[in-house]
Amino acid sequence: MSEDFESFFLENEEEGEGQDISQSEKEALLESLKVKSNQIFIPFDGLVKEVVHHVKQNYDFIISVNGNKGDGKSTLAYQFAKKADKHFNLARNFIYNGSDYSEFEGKIKNLPQYTPVVVDEAIESLYSQEWNTTLQRNLSKLFTTSRKQNKIVLLCMPFFTDLNAGFRNKLVDLWVQVLGRGVAVVFRRDENIFNADKWNFEFMQKLLSKRGKAGSRSRFLTTNILQNINYLRWNYPNFVGVTTFEQLSEEEEKNYLNFVNDTGKFEFDLYDGSVKTKELKQSLGRAVAWLYKSGADVKKLSEKLNLSVYSVRGLLKREGVDLRRKGKLEVWERAENYMKGGLE
Repeated sequence: MSEDFESFFLENEEEGEGQDISQSEKEALLESLKVKSNQIFIPFDGLVKEVVHHVKQNYDFIISVNGNKGDGKSTLAYQFAKKADKHFNLARNFIYNGSDYSEFEGKIKNLPQYTPVVVDEAIESLYSQEWNTTLQRNLSKLFTTSRKQNKIVLLCMPFFTDLNAGFRNKLVDLWVQVLGRGVAVVFRRDENIFNADKWNFEFMQKLLSKRGKAGSRSRFLTTNILQNINYLRWNYPNFVGVTTFEQLSEEEEKNYLNFVNDTGKFEFDLYDGSVKTKELKQSLGRAVAWLYKSGADVKKLSEKLNLSVYSVRGLLKREGVDLRRKGKLEVWERAENYMKGGLE
């Protein structure tokens, strides 16, 4: 049910990449928001200072940063961490491949208080359809018991609903939805103790159904952005406001890409329409689908093929594979034995 609410923000992930918002468009949007929407604009520096102030009251703070590929999730998290930590650097503040629990534990427990930790590609470790893995159980326990560490954790992944519902409702404090490069909408968790749905997905689903938005895959930005933001402001209880963030400098972009190449998995460009890439996607997609149907799960495919979880899921979806089933890992032993036999 909540997927329709999220489609209010996101287009189908197979239809396109991140969308640029020009500086003039951004300025016009912000001016409209300030004039017509009674100051719902949140300065990015102010947002960072507010979160840092909160953790200094002996709390931790978890932010879910969501949006389409290329929209600027990692950029927003990078800028947030840089402003929140005067000792910021990628090796200190970033986790790219979130499948190593010891790295999580080390940063949460060993970095100084109030340090921001960015989990880029958080779907690697916190994907809702793999909620019962040992890694997720350990992470949930770590985040639940780490308040005294007073860390700020930013989780970057395409969809907010990719997080397990229990994790979202109990541990996530802010949901930041990136609309395009440089602009994001901010929501906070509902603290009403009588409300089990802390993000009011069912409530908004009913409203959007009446408004004719339910099931629509049209992108939030391609419709009237000011009208939609005002609609959320007056109807969605979790709405906080709109903020903007700067792009990375050329040097920062280069350093980030080097960091990803050194520590992360390859992310397949699902949107490259060239003939060679299309043929490669088809061949790789068929192979990945065969392995998945033979029993391998998404995480194991990601690990063995050195592809991001996002890329594996995209390839499987293109092959029409149902991702709701759980796989068995012993397929790799069968595949490896087959390969050895074929080479002998």
